[in-house]
Formats: sequence, structure tokens, C-alpha cells
Amino acid sequence: MKRLVYILSAILFGVLSAVALGEFYFTQKIGDPEYYILLFCIICGLVSVGSLWFLFQNIYYNKNQKILENDKTKQNMSPKVAEEMAKKIMEDAKMHRKSRGKHKD
Repeated sequence: MKRLVYILSAILFGVLSAVALGEFYFTQKIGDPEYYILLFCIICGLVSVGSLWFLFQNIYYNKNQKILENDKTKQNMSPKVAEEMAKKIMEDAKMHRKSRGKHKD
């Protein structure tokens, strides 16, 4: 849902920025430039870029979150189970270092 809002706001404000820039160009050609239109164009452009940035941050965060998730671990894991898992990981690391000849314990 967030992605849809970011996409729609980026498109909407991008189009508003383009229309406002065209209007400013038209008023400048006439000889009576209205700079508040240019300011509106810049603000809409910045909002559009900001929503695209949030969209890409959201996609990147969700992608990395899925990579970092592990099916074996749970949010409500008991401390004893977590401690045993940590010990197992440390033992595996020691065995790996031993097999490579870099054991310095």
C-alpha cells in the first residue's frame, strides 16, 4: 500500500511540476514571468523526487529484510535456546579455523 501511495504521489507531483514549468515558460515568452508558478514547479518537483526516494528506500529495505530473515530463528526465542545456538555457532567457527590451520585458542 505504501508503494502505491509513493508511486501515485511521484506521478502526480511530477505531472504538476511539468505543467507548472510549461505555464511558467508560456508566461515568460509573453513577457510577464510569474515566479510563483516557478516556485510551485520546484516544490512539486522536490516532492516527486522525495516520494521516489522513499519508494526506493522501501523496496531496498524490504528486499534486505527478506534476505536477513532466517526461518530457524523466531522473535520469541527463549534465551536458553539462543545461547545454545550461539555456542554451536562458536564451535563450528573454531572447527573451521582448525581445519584451515588458523587455530589460536
